[in-house]
Amino acid sequence: MRLNQRVRNVQRSQIKHNLPILNTGDTLRVGVMIQEAKKERIQNYQGTLLAKQRSGRNTTVTVYRISRGTSVERSFPLHCPTVQSIVVLNTAKTRRSKLFFFRNRKEKPIRLCNIFTKISSCIKV
Repeated sequence: MRLNQRVRNVQRSQIKHNLPILNTGDTLRVGVMIQEAKKERIQNYQGTLLAKQRSGRNTTVTVYRISRGTSVERSFPLHCPTVQSIVVLNTAKTRRSKLFFFRNRKEKPIRLCNIFTKISSCIKV
């Protein structure tokens, strides 16, 4: 077997088939495996999905949240073994595929309209 075929076989074995459908504007909770010394634990990272990049095995998502007054962005490879779970907490209707304008918004709160309720009730982020 050639090296490329071995790499593809390993990648095929790591693909997760039970991932939820992710769209920009969704509020996600990503469970990430953290290893500290000899202990392992799952740390949840909750935020808004800003963008999805690539496809297939190399798919990554960028999640944005505000922590203690500072904005934090983090990219997660979806099929990585350290990503244990992805839960969609809320879905929102957006007009763009990448929400990078979230970074510069400070004065006005960002409103994402929930799909399941009326347009008048929007979520402020």
